[in-house]
Amino acid sequence: EEQKQQQQNKVLQEKLQKLDSKAGFLRVFKLLCENKKPIVGHNLLYDLMFCYSHFQDSLPETVDEFKTNLHSQLPEIWDTKLLSVSSHKFTDTVLEKLYSEIFATMPVKVELPEAFKRYEKGGTYHEAGYDAYITGVCFAALKEEDLAKEELKNKCYLMRSLFALNLEGKDSVSESGSIWHLSGFGTETSTGDLINMFEGLRPQIRWINDSSAYAVFPQSTDEEVKESLGEKELPVTIMHITEYSDNQASKATAERPKAEEVPGGAKVARVDAEIQTEDLTPASSENSDPGKKRKNRASPVEEKEEPRSTRSTRSRKS
Repeated sequence: EEQKQQQQNKVLQEKLQKLDSKAGFLRVFKLLCENKKPIVGHNLLYDLMFCYSHFQDSLPETVDEFKTNLHSQLPEIWDTKLLSVSSHKFTDTVLEKLYSEIFATMPVKVELPEAFKRYEKGGTYHEAGYDAYITGVCFAALKEEDLAKEELKNKCYLMRSLFALNLEGKDSVSESGSIWHLSGFGTETSTGDLINMFEGLRPQIRWINDSSAYAVFPQSTDEEVKESLGEKELPVTIMHITEYSDNQASKATAERPKAEEVPGGAKVARVDAEIQTEDLTPASSENSDPGKKRKNRASPVEEKEEPRSTRSTRSRKS
């Protein structure tokens, strides 16, 4: 009987060792969560979702639940993509190009372990170890230059959006400067037509659909934009982003399904009317060159290695 028990224990230990050897990165993820270590990544939202779904639990049905659960496990997260974009100091924020620009001045000293000395002479982009290394260098440099602002902690960059995903609460506008919602213009209107309405300010136009867009003025205040418009009549309806967001939220609240009594005491949901609202997330990010044609509203931006929308629309005249 004793020998049988020993044999069973031996088999159990072998199975546990085999399971432990297959656990892989799960052990690393659990240690990061248990010790509440800071996490640094570049455009890392999908990485966080992947880790959560593979090592924590199935992804929740709502974004708010995902944010709450993730933040309870990893309370300090930094996205170098968001930091670099928000600083407006870099010509290109794709990881390898951002690193090259930072490396040219290198405000921090970095020492590598012996096994990774080859990274000093460059490495292979998209190799996990090298990408992790240059992301860390970028973060250290951004921190040294006071570009890792505390208000950007626990916020993730969202492609082609005015907003950053805030893991600690309500999502906030990530663009700096003055932002206005434009609507009511004809489908023949071009990017250049919208830019030319704002004399001397040259906004960035973020298209929503054929008849609405956002005008972003990174270097201007709301008052400067108002002064630029003056008293002239415009061929569009223009509304500040705060007012527009509040209006959309009020409409959504007013049109929520209402509980209605029916015979038998049961309650059913009733919708009084359908509402068609514009998403606060633009369909694309357009260059401010008025000579450009908008052949595809989801036109490529600088992030060549990142996913692009495949939605296309008809051509526009400049």
